[in-house]
Amino acid sequence: MNCHVSGSFECSFFNEGMTTLLTFEYMDNFSLLRTAYYDYVLIMKCLCEIVGSDKMLDAYSTCQMDIVKTELLKLNSDASCYEELVTVINDYHQALMNENVDYVASSKPKFIQALLPI
Repeated sequence: MNCHVSGSFECSFFNEGMTTLLTFEYMDNFSLLRTAYYDYVLIMKCLCEIVGSDKMLDAYSTCQMDIVKTELLKLNSDASCYEELVTVINDYHQALMNENVDYVASSKPKFIQALLPI
């Protein structure tokens, strides 16, 4: 599945995270230990808990990232909180792609803080 979305979560981040999460959940003997996808799955699991797995699967299968945005804004209507979360996730994704270990290590608290207002 290949989705391209602007103004929202990096679609490749969302796709990698959801694909790996589904693989992990439904395949025997699939381990995320020591894989590059662990962080993707962790963030997707957090979003599944917050937004709901049905909504996340709907967004994933239809490539409509606005589903996630709508659900998050129902929990906190402050759009700046949503934008901060998107910025943190997108910056984190870019750091992972660029193998920027220092940024990745320092951004985990930023991610948690971005989720808290929701």
